[in-house]
Amino acid sequence: MMDRQAENWEESLSESNETRSFVRPVLSVVTPAFNEELNLVEFCRQVSEQIERLGLTWEIVIVDDGSSDHSSAVLSRLHEKDARIKAIR
Repeated sequence: MMDRQAENWEESLSESNETRSFVRPVLSVVTPAFNEELNLVEFCRQVSEQIERLGLTWEIVIVDDGSSDHSSAVLSRLHEKDARIKAIR
């Protein structure tokens, strides 16, 4: 189950998704994920908050290494809300 801070962060994502999707990122964070559905939102929240503090444009690329849980659905939902979060399957 996701903690409240991660839930609030995810709910705030869609507020300005359209303008953010056209900005070229200065920093790309790339990480693998295998059966991480319960951790993906919190991971993206923590990483994005730290990068935002630096004032950089960014993207998070998560490589789904064949997860058998709902990681793919979580990644799709996050990408729909924020185009800077991307998934490779």
